[in-house]
Amino acid sequence: MNKKHPYLPLNWIHFIVFLVLILTVSSFSFSQIKTPKPPKNRKEQLPSYFGLQIKPIIPVRMFGTGPVTLDDGVLIATVSPLWGYSFGGTVRAGITKRLAIETGLNIVQRNYKTDYAVPDSNLTSSTTVGIVSYDIPLNLLVYVQISKQWFMNVSYGVSGNFYPSNVRTDDNQYPDRFITEGLRKNWFRVAMNANVGIEWRTEKRGFFYLGASFQYPFGPIFDIATEYRHKNIKRLNFGEMNGTYITFDIKYFLPVISRKGPQFKSGPVDL
Repeated sequence: MNKKHPYLPLNWIHFIVFLVLILTVSSFSFSQIKTPKPPKNRKEQLPSYFGLQIKPIIPVRMFGTGPVTLDDGVLIATVSPLWGYSFGGTVRAGITKRLAIETGLNIVQRNYKTDYAVPDSNLTSSTTVGIVSYDIPLNLLVYVQISKQWFMNVSYGVSGNFYPSNVRTDDNQYPDRFITEGLRKNWFRVAMNANVGIEWRTEKRGFFYLGASFQYPFGPIFDIATEYRHKNIKRLNFGEMNGTYITFDIKYFLPVISRKGPQFKSGPVDL
């Protein structure tokens, strides 16, 4: 029985490209943006923002995202990425006018399709399976101001990913049955993040952001087993799933509203 490992080691070329891009944008921002007059207090200078985001996962075939073919000579199973999604809340805390830290909590749904083929019996089938995880990113953002209200930012960082359970799906066509099963490597994994995007900032309506993200786990996230059963006959293929994905990002940050005077109205009892 052949065992194939679709997981590819971290591509250092991609790492260097993202790092150079961040350094380039950072140096450009420092040389092109005029430093505004300092505000009256630090709270005005370094505001924090809360936002919501949704990220459709794009089933592209690059950076090791797939598809993966497992072949033992009898059963051929191809696991391909499908459209998925990520959504959640995000918090952005300012460090300087050009730098910020962004974190949050997201639910990630990766979807995959398995196409089965048994050429000797002229049998084919397909199943789909979804993998749910919880993502806590920690990214460093670098801003480039394009105009008064338009900004471009590039970010890089890591994510802590939590995987709550194993997954399984099957297609029962008696006497033939096709199964895909995923066994998580660990309940927790660390991944690399890289993001680029553009945002429109308004004082009263908040920030509107469009961009793209790339996530690359530092190691495979699931073991894959594809199986064909015919009565008492079983054929198994094994592999690994790396979990890499690319997204299209949509974010909205709530505006920071400052109130003049006391923040709380006095009650009937003064303390």
